Amino acid sequence: MAAVNDVMAAQTQAANAAAYAATGAGGTAIRCPVMITGMRQVGTVNFDLLVEFDLTVTPEGMAPSAMRGELRAGQ
Repeated sequence: MAAVNDVMAAQTQAANAAAYAATGAGGTAIRCPVMITGMRQVGTVNFDLLVEFDLTVTPEGMAPSAMRGELRAGQ
């Protein structure tokens, strides 16, 4: 039962993060090119891989900026 609760909590967290990302910090969102510049496994969670990405985000009319993101990848 604890494993099911962990999965549900992770899905809720991912859904909340996606909703936040879709609206952006200021309440708006823009689409822009993103390039993955690096990737590494940083751990495991319940046999799923936890992968960290180095990203370069290039908003239109602005300088590129480096970002980092994580993803839990199910097997």
